[in-house]
Amino acid sequence: RSFPSHDKTRETLYGNFSEEEKKWLTQMSWQKNSNINKNLFELAHTVEEIYLTGGEPTLIKEQDLLLDYCIEHDLAKNIQLKYNTNLTHVPDALINKWTKFKKVLLNCSIDAYGDLNTYIRFPIKWNKIERNFEKIKKIENVKIDISITVQNYNILHLSNLLDWLLLVKQEDTMIFFNILEEPKNLNIKCLPLELKKLSIERLKNYTHIPRLNNMLDYMMLELIVTGK
Repeated sequence: RSFPSHDKTRETLYGNFSEEEKKWLTQMSWQKNSNINKNLFELAHTVEEIYLTGGEPTLIKEQDLLLDYCIEHDLAKNIQLKYNTNLTHVPDALINKWTKFKKVLLNCSIDAYGDLNTYIRFPIKWNKIERNFEKIKKIENVKIDISITVQNYNILHLSNLLDWLLLVKQEDTMIFFNILEEPKNLNIKCLPLELKKLSIERLKNYTHIPRLNNMLDYMMLELIVTGK
């Protein structure tokens, strides 16, 4: 299968925008450009999904203009919203808008339980994560998935996070394990063998979770290849 070049992909994505508007888009500051917002309003009549990423997209106040437009023009009921979020900022006003849309998918980045998550994602406070998680999981049209970036700081303590997630998650929540590749000294393949074995031991009761075994196989990959 062949894939389009980066230039062709950019042409497809940005073909309807002026050169100035393309610059705003590539700089991730589209929300400050009134012309781009106007184009987005026009596109809103044909889209099925709006994907907001960041940084932390829930902090972008200008998204209210787009969401309000979709609601006021009776488009929201046919549109799915998707966010990448760290769950630090979930204002009630935004939640109220979410309830007007067909569905809201939240891909939540949480790397550890409690103080360790604060250490990794400073200055995030764990009690805020718990509070926001409980608030949004009760919203009927919101689906929560979890993305965990696995690294040397959390691999030995993932069981604490998984215990919490299995207790509080929605029934259809999916858990994804993303490997931190850089810096290399935090990559789990760099761990001493005894700590790799300890990680596997601590996670042996969670292998029913899809993709967890793939993450552990990755950690041990060099040992498998070299036969050590």
